[in-house]
Amino acid sequence: MPQNNFSAMNIISSSSSPLLNRLNNYGKKGLNRSIRGYDVGNLIKGYTSFIDLLPSSSDPALYESNQSSDNALHPLTHKRLKHFIENEFDLIKFGIKPNSRVAIIMPNGSELAVTLLCVMSRWCAAPISSLNTTNEMIKELISMKCIAMIIMTTGTSGAMGKNECALEAADHLGLGVISIQAMKGSITAGLFDYKLIKNIEMKSNRHVKTMLTNANGFITYDHPEIVLLLHTSGTSGNKKLVPYTLDMLIIGAGCIISSWNLTPADVCLNMMPLFHIGGIVRNLLCPILSGGSVILCGGFDSVLFWDILDQVNYSKHLPSFTWYYSSPSMHHTILLDSEYRSKPLPVESIRFIANAAGGLLPALAKQLKDTFHAAIILTSYGMTEW
Repeated sequence: MPQNNFSAMNIISSSSSPLLNRLNNYGKKGLNRSIRGYDVGNLIKGYTSFIDLLPSSSDPALYESNQSSDNALHPLTHKRLKHFIENEFDLIKFGIKPNSRVAIIMPNGSELAVTLLCVMSRWCAAPISSLNTTNEMIKELISMKCIAMIIMTTGTSGAMGKNECALEAADHLGLGVISIQAMKGSITAGLFDYKLIKNIEMKSNRHVKTMLTNANGFITYDHPEIVLLLHTSGTSGNKKLVPYTLDMLIIGAGCIISSWNLTPADVCLNMMPLFHIGGIVRNLLCPILSGGSVILCGGFDSVLFWDILDQVNYSKHLPSFTWYYSSPSMHHTILLDSEYRSKPLPVESIRFIANAAGGLLPALAKQLKDTFHAAIILTSYGMTEW
């Protein structure tokens, strides 16, 4: 039976999530109380590292959406993900010291998600759209003061990165290049092997001498180190570089987890790009740190959205998701595609829908409510700047 309130459909003990344990049911009434970053910061104070907050349960953490029914990949569990990040991923052996800035230029999918988590655990991740031109990449790489980049050859889903522009940019700046490809013999989503294919050259150090490791003007608790760099869209002028400390990201995720009452029972569907703050924090960090799971898609696809809910064809091995976050134009396309699906629509699992990246018009909100029935429609606001 669908739920008519904001509580999770199947409550699971928070013991599988170190962050939920620290939050100690803060904001459990969901929309009935205010969530304060100061409160969350004080509750989580004392964590030793990003890895310290990763769940270690045997529950699924990441699913890959882009697969065929005869080649279905197993979900990556929280326990396996944490072990991979903590014990198997190491850039230090390539001469990349902790806190160094590393560009990630890969297509959306489970490999990109795992790479982001790995780099943010000890280094500083600088995700850049793989669709950028060479000159655009060069400008962003110089602004971010990166000394190396990570690209993808072939992923577990069979996706292949288009790396010509990235490699040209690396050659121009003398950046080191790490290539990842599907882990040999693995049938698990998101896992990969990696190797250094281009050494870091001396000229790549020209633009890193004044590199900041901490962000100024932000109240910090334990971890003021910068672990994520993003550029603004540049719609109102030149793109601006925005640094995020580990405290910023964890406190932000804690606020969202508390206000949305995310639990290990929740499954997020991500069709948002993982080089924007919304996709990274809402659709990756929040599901993972709350002990839940996320289905990673290669991009926005309204047909795939309904196929996963319908459990048809290649999506039948995936769980029904309990929430998703998208922009107004994506919501609109999802609603348009629903007109061609069999009725009644399989929407019982959806308990809430979040909107950002643009204002949600009342008419569109009503359409979403009429289509998804018991789901709560949340208007939210996000921006790269802080």
